[in-house]
Amino acid sequence: MQFAHWIIPVAFVALASTGLESCQADETQCEGLDRKMASCGMIPQGAQVQCLEPFEDMEICYVNCQLGASCAEFKALYCGAPPDANGPLYTCAERCIATAKKYTCPDKVSPGSIPPTYTRCNGVVECSDGSDEAACPAFTCQSGEKIPVGFRCNGSQECADGSDEIGCLPSLKSILVCN
Repeated sequence: MQFAHWIIPVAFVALASTGLESCQADETQCEGLDRKMASCGMIPQGAQVQCLEPFEDMEICYVNCQLGASCAEFKALYCGAPPDANGPLYTCAERCIATAKKYTCPDKVSPGSIPPTYTRCNGVVECSDGSDEAACPAFTCQSGEKIPVGFRCNGSQECADGSDEIGCLPSLKSILVCN
C-alpha cells in the first residue's frame, strides 16, 4: 500500500460508516479531522488547519479509517511512523483500496488504462485524452486563470497573481505536535 498518498495534504472527507466515528451533523469533514487532531493532542484545541473537502470515494473511505483510529495510530500516521500492517488502521485502508471505484480512461490511444484513483484531479494528465482532469473542482484566481482546487493554500503560488495563497489557514505542518 502506498501510504504516501494516505495523507492527501489534509484533504479529506468523512462519510458515515458502520463502527467508525464520523463528523458531527453540524460540522464539515475538515472540522471533524480538526476535532480528532485536537482530541489526540496533535494541534491546539480550537485550531483549524488548511483542509480541502475531497470528492473521491477512496479519500472518503480513508478519512473514515482515520476518524475511527486510536489516537496512537492516528498520530503515528501523521507523524511519519511506519504503519502497523496488522493494525486496524492499515486493515481499514486495505478495505478502502479493495472497494474503491476505479477510474478507467475512455481514450482511444490507451483504452482501458486505469490510473490510480488518487491521481484523478491532481493537475497531471494520466489519460491521453485528459479525461482524468475533466470536470474537476477548480479555483479561479483573481486574474481569471483556473487551477485545481487542491493547489489552493498549499504553500506554493500557482496563480500568476498569487491569489491562491491569500487568506489561507495555517498548514498542518506548521502546528502539528508529534512528541
